[in-house]
Amino acid sequence: MYFIFAEPFARLWLLDSLGADYLIVAEVMKAFAIVDLMTYASGTQWPILLGMRILKFLSILLIATAFLNIVVSVYFVGYTAAGVVGVLYGTIISKLIRIVLLTIYVVRSVGIRMIDYVHQSIIGPAWCLFFSGMMGGVLTWNFSCDSWIELLFMVGVTSLVWIVSCWFIGLNSTERYHILEAIKRFTRKFFIEMLFVGRGKVDIILKAFLKLVSFLSLNKLSSDHVNLLYILRREI
Repeated sequence: MYFIFAEPFARLWLLDSLGADYLIVAEVMKAFAIVDLMTYASGTQWPILLGMRILKFLSILLIATAFLNIVVSVYFVGYTAAGVVGVLYGTIISKLIRIVLLTIYVVRSVGIRMIDYVHQSIIGPAWCLFFSGMMGGVLTWNFSCDSWIELLFMVGVTSLVWIVSCWFIGLNSTERYHILEAIKRFTRKFFIEMLFVGRGKVDIILKAFLKLVSFLSLNKLSSDHVNLLYILRREI
């Protein structure tokens, strides 16, 4: 999300203090967004290999890509005009290579077809990313985003598109069923607590209020006041 709206966010936040340099911050935010996305896209390959006790491959891959990260980062920072953002370019490239090699190795280790893995784990999230990114791009192209209200509106609309696309495209029927069941259990538990536990809390609050009034001796509570508070407690 903050990849799409990095520029307007940085402009509203830092333009007055940094001037045109806010664009550097926006580029760094975009690079960090790509790094985060690749981290999430790596899925559960690491836990699978750890559970299978395949540690040699993990160690070699991690050391090799870490070394590659350093070399590429030094190159972009020292020998190109990328500047500070070049540090993240090394991370992006090394993570991309790591994810591809790790995915291939895990697919072969567990004995599934690559096409099945891609269909079940990548295509759906990719479509969700595409639709939400398209909506964010349309909004940033058609709105100047000169205020925080406009930015919040754009983020809200893009988030809604992402949620809807995840529900109908990213999740299968089994996953939707389990989510709905979890929501039902939560709502039932919430209303039960409101009906039973919540009433006990109301009693405590009303008793504390009565003690406070008596202690301060603002005036003597009449029987009508006590009855009124009792009726209020019953209604709640």
